[in-house]
Amino acid sequence: MAHKNKEVKVSPLNMLITERFIKNFGSTDDPIIKELIRMTDKHKSEEGSEASNNKSAQPQQPLHFDFPFPPEQQKILYDGLIAVYKDGTGFLHPKTTYSHFCHVFGGTKIPDYEKPFEPLCWLQDLQDLKMFVNTFLEEENKKWKKTVSCFSYNGQSINDDSIRNLNPLNKKLPCEEHFKKLEQEIRKTLRDN
Repeated sequence: MAHKNKEVKVSPLNMLITERFIKNFGSTDDPIIKELIRMTDKHKSEEGSEASNNKSAQPQQPLHFDFPFPPEQQKILYDGLIAVYKDGTGFLHPKTTYSHFCHVFGGTKIPDYEKPFEPLCWLQDLQDLKMFVNTFLEEENKKWKKTVSCFSYNGQSINDDSIRNLNPLNKKLPCEEHFKKLEQEIRKTLRDN
């Protein structure tokens, strides 16, 4: 039998056919099927080790929010958070990289020339950041873990518990009005489309 001495490349189609054959007929007594199984298993283990080697060589992608803001809404949010709010500053640092912002609020890939990712620098109170996240990302899974990964506070990293456990103030925050206007602008884009 010549096929035993010859090394055969296993294609994904061959792997699928072999797996379906075994599932449907349950027999692996045929020598050709045994050889296909052996080659399929060998191919899968080689593929797995290549994938794990590639994963360790590539830097991990930074977290981002799952809710995908379309480009028009990203621009509204970006402009609204960069705009001067109080004390001559906005919510975000004016030199915030737009591609980093779009990654955080849409999962957009960051171009190689703008890597590595830097968390968005929040300049106002942490209470305002919590209000922002609760306004725009209320239903987001793991929103506080993503918040601390995606934002810094005046250039310093944020502790997950420090923002999650902020006690709500018993008064209306001035930023609520600003966020409400941004939310209305975003809703308008949904109606226009």
